[in-house]
Amino acid sequence: MRRFAVASVIAAVVAVALSGCGASLGSPTDEFESVDPSHLVGVWHVENAAGAGRNTWLRLADGVKVWTDCGTANGSWSARSDAFLANLYIFDGEGCAFDDFPAYWLRNATGYGYVDGELTLLNRLNVPLATLTVGTPPPQTDPGYFDEEVLQPTRSASISRQYIDAAPLPDGVEPTRDLVGRWAPAGYDGSSMYMDFLADGRFSGSHACGGRDGRWLAAVDGSLLTTSGGLISAVGCSSDSPVLNAMMDSLDSIHQATTVGMNGDELTFYGPEGEVIATLVRE
Repeated sequence: MRRFAVASVIAAVVAVALSGCGASLGSPTDEFESVDPSHLVGVWHVENAAGAGRNTWLRLADGVKVWTDCGTANGSWSARSDAFLANLYIFDGEGCAFDDFPAYWLRNATGYGYVDGELTLLNRLNVPLATLTVGTPPPQTDPGYFDEEVLQPTRSASISRQYIDAAPLPDGVEPTRDLVGRWAPAGYDGSSMYMDFLADGRFSGSHACGGRDGRWLAAVDGSLLTTSGGLISAVGCSSDSPVLNAMMDSLDSIHQATTVGMNGDELTFYGPEGEVIATLVRE
């Protein structure tokens, strides 16, 4: 079983943060059945989730969407082996502020499996965070518009990209989970073009034309889960240098990486076919 973990994160911090939000966590479990991540695809009624009301649904397809009493939120997700990661960054609702959106159970999920026959999201301590069941679909939020996202999704190539298998690391490249810190393309200082990996599982990058953020989760074998957040891009911005443009594109594509490893002093990110996405050095 592949074990994913964010480096240097103390799992107890998650429990404290949740308890501060009025959430109540259960006990860790080792009695869960690992299943293929394709089992996650669907529209689910969310039950037994701390901080979530009865009217909570989750859609996992070519993106992630959550319905609650205070509005909806959209984002991205990724899964592989027994690991799971989701990131919400688009909010539509008037019932609460985005920072108060009741999706702690989703933000802190790092794994999944069947517990007592029910599909369940788990945190890094294998504590069940939410039970996913197929039931009544989410309500239509606009009576004048039929939202097809409330329907069960049909599996497609765009959906399967969320849980695509990772190619093994090339010979000579060592797997690593030591990503925390600031990294930059070789030859450029970290003040002008960089990628920050934070110990709480977030990453953010910046360059002359914008940047991107998201979340990350690494495994001991070099497998990497990432989710995309917002992409900030200046319209029409580009460099006269093809090399600089290629570097900016590589930083904007980090969220597509499925493996990461050290090749000497260089941190290299690889795509699902083993292609190099970005090569960085520590600042």
